[in-house]
Amino acid sequence: MREALSLWLRKAPRNVFLFDGAGAAMSAMLILGPLWFFSEEIGVSRDLLWLLGLVACLFCLYDLICFVSVKTEKPNLLKVIMLANLSYVLLTMWILFIQRSEVTAIGWLYFISEFLVIAFVIKTEMDILKGWTGGKSESREAK
Repeated sequence: MREALSLWLRKAPRNVFLFDGAGAAMSAMLILGPLWFFSEEIGVSRDLLWLLGLVACLFCLYDLICFVSVKTEKPNLLKVIMLANLSYVLLTMWILFIQRSEVTAIGWLYFISEFLVIAFVIKTEMDILKGWTGGKSESREAK
């Protein structure tokens, strides 16, 4: 399955933004939907869930703009979303840390699962980036 996904992502450079955007949309829907309504059962306040959902919506919007406008490989745009994904994980970890005494097993299970999915996404994006740049950092002259 990973090979099929990798092939599809390499087929058209903009597909990577569709892939990432779908993940961001799924996170936003889960966080602003069932998790928000059952915030007491997961042990994270609605305000903080709203913040995470808003961030996921912004990532989805960024990915959508990139998907619509990118026709060729744009390593810097991909680096932005990779950094954003990592920042989202760090923000979520910070939220879980400050609410650790309230977070339930269901909450931990959801967010650890989300971390694993995001790690898979970042790893896949790193592989795509290496393919775009030939494993090298993009030089300033190439911009």
